[in-house]
Amino acid sequence: MSIAEGVVSAFSGMGVIWVFAGLFLVIFIDAVIFPMLPEVAILLAYAIAAGSIPGVPLSGCILVVVILGEVSGTSLLYFLASHARLPPIIKKVMNRYVDIFFIRDERLILLNRAVPVLPVLGAFIAIRGWNFPKSITYVVAGCIVKYGLILMFITWSAWFYHSSLSFYVSLAAVGILISLSLLGSYMLRRRARTKHS
Repeated sequence: MSIAEGVVSAFSGMGVIWVFAGLFLVIFIDAVIFPMLPEVAILLAYAIAAGSIPGVPLSGCILVVVILGEVSGTSLLYFLASHARLPPIIKKVMNRYVDIFFIRDERLILLNRAVPVLPVLGAFIAIRGWNFPKSITYVVAGCIVKYGLILMFITWSAWFYHSSLSFYVSLAAVGILISLSLLGSYMLRRRARTKHS
């Protein structure tokens, strides 16, 4: 039994509400503190709850939970950064970092969804003085596109394979997506720094 199968097996007895609560917590922590591989968490939540809710409604529920987690985490960090007295040097470093990119306004949030270049997004929204409602709209739109596509693939895989193979196909696809995303992030930052220097 693989580690992923072990996780699914260990939590399969939980109710759907607890699965959603756990997913919300992972997404929230990912938005506030440090990366938690939300793509993998979404796949595990789908696999654990698959027996309780049919595929398409389950995907819809998971997407709503992910959006709520992203918006809550980003909003909390935004308000904390807005009201905290951050040292000027931190603000200067954060502003200088954003200035290396060819996109320097709220649209960078959409790029960040595909190619992660902005950790602690809520803090950047506050420090840059971006429009908060507009920023949150971009957060939601990015979630719908990225995680909606991931959930569509997971749902299709579960329908097409009708076996545990669907989990591994989805896991491989998520692994490839994460790898490409990280590679894209590295290349984009490297190119931006080269042009900026």
